[in-house]
Amino acid sequence: MTEKNPILSVDFKKEYDNLSDGVRQSNRVCVDMGSIQSGLIKEIGVSKFGLLLAIVSFMDDEGKAFPSQRKLGELTGQSTNTINKLINELLDTEIDGQRLLRRELVGNGRRKKSIYYISGSAVTNTDAIDETAKEAPQAKKMNARDFAHFYADVYKETYGEGYVINYQRELAMIKKKLIPAYDEETLKAVIEISIKQYVTRWANTKYPVPTISMLCSWIANQAYAIYKQDKDQTSHFEEVLQKAQAQDDTDKALDLFNV
Repeated sequence: MTEKNPILSVDFKKEYDNLSDGVRQSNRVCVDMGSIQSGLIKEIGVSKFGLLLAIVSFMDDEGKAFPSQRKLGELTGQSTNTINKLINELLDTEIDGQRLLRRELVGNGRRKKSIYYISGSAVTNTDAIDETAKEAPQAKKMNARDFAHFYADVYKETYGEGYVINYQRELAMIKKKLIPAYDEETLKAVIEISIKQYVTRWANTKYPVPTISMLCSWIANQAYAIYKQDKDQTSHFEEVLQKAQAQDDTDKALDLFNV
């Protein structure tokens, strides 16, 4: 069996978890598929292969594993005597002329501690959070609750009073009707327009202030049309201005837009 990839690889890293909204330690044991398909399990034996994985699961980021035989027995369902026998067999097992498991005995007296090293394996330690993980909290996608809180913040800023969110009803509406329809930047702009321009555009005696329910049912479409028109005008203005600057005729271009 001649595999270029390590038979076992252990990956230690920190990653951003959107469920807990934080960074957590993520450790994984990987087995090379080519080695398995080339007969690794058959060559080692199912019991010893399972024990090997159990040992590797205790490996630290320095490539050392020191589980007790009793703990290994609990994980594999084997007696301590069987574990001791299988470990000794693993210590003599070679793959491609290389011992698969090495053991170092440390300590004094009769009760020595076994430290195991896995030959033919790779240990990847990304203890420091990589740049993607660092940026992950900033890149986290806003959910319905986030948009509802954003709505409440803009509402308070505009009207000077708090907005009472109906979490069950309004979050469901945001999730169903708004999030699938708009990207994050656009939806935030639509929310701002719907609140800040409501009084001058849509307010009446029956509905003097906006609500999230109104946003989800009909205001969003109209607010988006306003957003799109403003965005198109801005893009056109910038395009004309760039051309005028290239022709050294900026004043004329500004006159066209009454700037």
